[in-house]
Amino acid sequence: MKSRWPWIGLGIVLGLTVLPGWGADPDPEAVRRLMEKYRREAEAEKHPPAHKPVAKPATKPAPKKPTVNYDREAWRSAEKCGTTACFEAYLADYPKGRYARMARARLKAASAPRTPVTPAVVAPATSPRRSLIEPETVRIPSGCFQMGSSESERGRDEDERQHEVCVDAFEIGKDEVTMGEFKRFVEATNHRTDAERNEGCFVLIDGESAAWREGYSWRKPGYTQHDNYPVVCVSWNDAIAYTVWLNRETRQSYRLPTEAEWEYAARAGTTTVRYWGNDPNQACQYANVADRTLSPGGRSWDEKHECTDGYWSPAPVGRFRANNWQLNDMLGNVWEWTCSLYDKNYGGVEKNCNFFDKNSARTVRGGSYSDVAAAVRSANRDKFTPLARANLTGFRLARSL
Repeated sequence: MKSRWPWIGLGIVLGLTVLPGWGADPDPEAVRRLMEKYRREAEAEKHPPAHKPVAKPATKPAPKKPTVNYDREAWRSAEKCGTTACFEAYLADYPKGRYARMARARLKAASAPRTPVTPAVVAPATSPRRSLIEPETVRIPSGCFQMGSSESERGRDEDERQHEVCVDAFEIGKDEVTMGEFKRFVEATNHRTDAERNEGCFVLIDGESAAWREGYSWRKPGYTQHDNYPVVCVSWNDAIAYTVWLNRETRQSYRLPTEAEWEYAARAGTTTVRYWGNDPNQACQYANVADRTLSPGGRSWDEKHECTDGYWSPAPVGRFRANNWQLNDMLGNVWEWTCSLYDKNYGGVEKNCNFFDKNSARTVRGGSYSDVAAAVRSANRDKFTPLARANLTGFRLARSL
């Protein structure tokens, strides 16, 4: 207070000197009152009145944060993901977690070898004969497949490049064209086959070497046959002549199958080496092949399937188990002509018919009664010129839709 009063006194004196109406003799009582006023103000500044505390609103307690079970949340995430990597990630973070045993069980189940499941193949509907001269056919659905063989397939040839091919729906004969059916055609048209007009047929005869022999034809193939046997010793030209006659009589669109159609139908939805599987020695249930059966002269094949099918030469059509699409003898019995040109590199002609080139080789498929395992495969292919004929080659019809 000592430091403030000199300034206050000076202020009073100065104030008094400037108050209007004040002279040299100020009123003592007025001075006293003024000094008392300043004293009170100075005391007020030194001891300000205590302020009444204002009550603050009660603060609500902060909500309690829920406890997170990180182990459980990680397991839920792993289950939702469902992959091996997610279960492994869970175990890496929680090797002793509550769900560790379950995670290891999931990983063990995922690593166990699985038995391959063969997809169910629905057999296409069989089309009834439209007339007595038409074949019984099976409607084949459109689709895509891997044509050819993998490089690891046993017996594979270099002309079997594997590639995807798509085909439109078509019909194909349930059986190979029989001798009886071909006989009806010859009787109706007086057709003379290439074997009858030229140098006979290439024949395999019991006790003799295979060779071209005059006098052999579809009528005399070198073994006993009946009307329900596949016709043989017919050239590609003879097969085309048959389709021309049949279409004229029926107003239909019969033809030979393309090479792609043939393999697609033979596989019937399978991807194995043969339509019954990979084991060649199961062939005798499904196909007539070179097997343990002896020839009429008591001879056996030098190389053969280790099974017995009961036939040394061609068998009647339909004597063996069909493939998944109810087609008989697609492998074995006799080779079958296609309408496609042969191309070693599969450049696209396998998907088309060619009726104009009369000289280039056509593809034949399926193998025959005299063939070993390497030739009796769905992907196996061979080539003959249009004039070629043998007593182990016939044909099967297809029909465009």
